[in-house]
Amino acid sequence: MVPLIGVCILNQHKKYITMELIYFILGFLFTVTGYGIVLLTKTKSSHTALLNELHSYRDLAFQQFDRSVAKSNKLEKNMKEISEYYMGVQKQMEDDAYEGNTKLNERITELAGLFNEQGNRNKRLFDMADKRLREQQNEIQQATTTLKKIVDDPTTLARY
Repeated sequence: MVPLIGVCILNQHKKYITMELIYFILGFLFTVTGYGIVLLTKTKSSHTALLNELHSYRDLAFQQFDRSVAKSNKLEKNMKEISEYYMGVQKQMEDDAYEGNTKLNERITELAGLFNEQGNRNKRLFDMADKRLREQQNEIQQATTTLKKIVDDPTTLARY
């Protein structure tokens, strides 16, 4: 029996079709790999930018907290001075009970008012510092949660 000519030609083309299919698959894989690398690079750069922004917010919160603590220390020092002065006036009043009672009473009233005013300022300052610190902490927590959601999201991983 003589082999059919069409079958021989088909077998030769089968070899070329297999090679073409292998080249096509390799080209597709290289293209997909390259695209994946580009997407990962973009994701890394945006992630780095987000982390830098988060660090700058954190540093800003620390600076604001340090300023608040410094102001609080200054106010506390002022309150101690007023308290010492008040004690001195009180001691002077005890030593000199009959002389200048009217002036001392006015001064004590004035110092008590200043002391109360200073205490109110301190309370407002501490309340403001606590509020700002809580706000900054909430912003940091929200940014961390958002970043974690992005990283943990399986659809994001599937896309890239």
